[in-house]
Amino acid sequence: MMYMWKYSRRPEMDRARLKTLILYHIYSSKVLVGILLLIMFVNLLLGIAFKHSINSAGSMDIASYIFAMFVGYELFREVFAFSMINGVSRKTYYISNILSTIIISVFLGVTTGVVSFISSVLANNSIMFYMIYPKNTANMFIWCTVMTYAIISLFHFISLVMYRISKKTKYIIILLLALSVPSIILVNNLAGGFIMHIQKFLFLFLGITGSGADITADPILSSAVLFVFSAVITAVSWLFLRKAEAR
Repeated sequence: MMYMWKYSRRPEMDRARLKTLILYHIYSSKVLVGILLLIMFVNLLLGIAFKHSINSAGSMDIASYIFAMFVGYELFREVFAFSMINGVSRKTYYISNILSTIIISVFLGVTTGVVSFISSVLANNSIMFYMIYPKNTANMFIWCTVMTYAIISLFHFISLVMYRISKKTKYIIILLLALSVPSIILVNNLAGGFIMHIQKFLFLFLGITGSGADITADPILSSAVLFVFSAVITAVSWLFLRKAEAR
């Protein structure tokens, strides 16, 4: 009977731990998010002050995406170590990371969209979305949210990979990255058009297709590509997480 009681209580315990980890993710990101909101507020004030200036007074949404990189990279070590120390399973941590990333991304995406919209009406700031796509408020909120989610997921994955591999492997990766640019240039010289194909592939993440006069930029297409990219990264990260040990 005691065994059956413990077994029946286990799902509740997992749900409690899942909730605790989600809250811990959010709590751990509060400083970075606070700094981001401060920067966006200052940029907005500068944009309002220099509304009639020729040059814009800083960017609104780019700052959000840069901080999303830090959020994704920094959260892994702290929250994963917290999970392992408290006996939380990797599966519970994995699910909590997905859910907390969605919550943080929606908050940052909506906030970025709101501040960018206010800036477009009252201030003079550079807004990445408006530089690429036609003005559409609904599309901007969707794209900002998905872009934030993709960036956090990517840098969480990078942090996880760096955590798992050895120092020697890290040096090899750094060397390969340093040689990637001259290698691409060399291949392009040997087989013309290689760089153009890479550009088209990267532009697809921004929903940019076609060429010349037929070029189009679709934020919904970009959001779809970024979502699929994030889903693949999230799935692959489980392979690295399954055997990761706390350090």
